[in-house]
Amino acid sequence: MNRPVDAFKQRLAQAGVVLNEPSLKAPLESPWFVRALQAFSGWLAALFLLGFIAMGVIFVAERAAASLVVGGILIGGGVCSAAHNAKRCA
Repeated sequence: MNRPVDAFKQRLAQAGVVLNEPSLKAPLESPWFVRALQAFSGWLAALFLLGFIAMGVIFVAERAAASLVVGGILIGGGVCSAAHNAKRCA
């Protein structure tokens, strides 16, 4: 892939065209206000996620039937996962 580029540069050099190539690439760095906005947005998103999860936990904790259903689903998932891993390891 570099061969055509090198050939092109060589032809330019033969024609007397000088190429200015930087010796060091400039580091790409985002401005401070972009990083601050991203940090604030991350914290805000985390708070919304925790609030959403807390609403679900409160709903399950207040109702016995919901607790039994969620518990059964989690136990079933654990048993299926253990059985799947046992087949894979054997």
